[in-house]
Amino acid sequence: MDKSKVLELLSKFISIQSVSADSKRRKEITKAVDFLKNQFKEMGVDVKIIQKGQSPPLILGIYHSDHGRDLNGNRKTIGIYGHYDIQPEDPVDEWESPPFELTIKDGKLYGRGVADNKGHVIQNLTSIKHLIKVNKLKNNIVFIFEGEEEVGSDNFENYVKEAKDILSRVDVFYVTDTGMYKKNIPQIFYGLRGLVYFELEVDIGNKDLHSGIYGNRVLNPVQILAHLLAKMKDEKTNRVLIPGFYNEVRSITQDERNNFKSFARSDEEEKKTAGVYKMISLDKDQAYLSSKFYPSLDVNGIVSGHTREGAKTIIPRKATL
Repeated sequence: MDKSKVLELLSKFISIQSVSADSKRRKEITKAVDFLKNQFKEMGVDVKIIQKGQSPPLILGIYHSDHGRDLNGNRKTIGIYGHYDIQPEDPVDEWESPPFELTIKDGKLYGRGVADNKGHVIQNLTSIKHLIKVNKLKNNIVFIFEGEEEVGSDNFENYVKEAKDILSRVDVFYVTDTGMYKKNIPQIFYGLRGLVYFELEVDIGNKDLHSGIYGNRVLNPVQILAHLLAKMKDEKTNRVLIPGFYNEVRSITQDERNNFKSFARSDEEEKKTAGVYKMISLDKDQAYLSSKFYPSLDVNGIVSGHTREGAKTIIPRKATL
């Protein structure tokens, strides 16, 4: 396999700004789908597109190892899941290289989507392409790539139901969208946390007010949200205080603890990777388990008031998180 060609392909994929959270970049989503369609066609893989309205489509690539058109034969069928959408590149001014240009520095690859999930998609496409070329692929392959993973996969369940005739014939699914925590040591992920995303808005009136006139006289929506957030978590234990939040969390077995110990990174390693000053934990024995076995509650952003340069003495009319 020619490494330079793999990197060239990845570079083209990275240049596509397929940010699913940005409705203004829907054409980039289309470009990403066309890119994958072309790759499948070059590989001799059948393509099926499933789409609902203007939502990012699901793209399926079906390879029949016996060159027939039926997945019901004696050969096993492997499903490979990935996603072609990416997170927004904000804050742009903190990037040390252009986010949509593949950059190689100190042996590492940089660019929006390299680690999540375009790099993995290209890795799997080129590997399968090579196996087909050298006639060593003995299994059927079904690629299943979605374009809404970064925004909660709203249509994924319906897409899967529509593709039931194909996906029901898959013997085992391989998920590309996971990490590798020790070099050269494969890992099996047997569960992933889901997502409940919501927006909360506090509104105190129909306009911003002068804080010099109305301070101490009207409620401040930012402070209301701050008080609300402060009540959601225990400051000392970091546990969520919302009643019932942990009700369905099962206990961790000793075997699981032992397995995680074998590859879990130290807090110092985690701090270095995350670029933070301190790590926190819900599990006093193994900090690493806090993000693997327990649900979490996090604020992704707060919007309110004056955020531009300079001062503006106001009590904002609303605050949103």
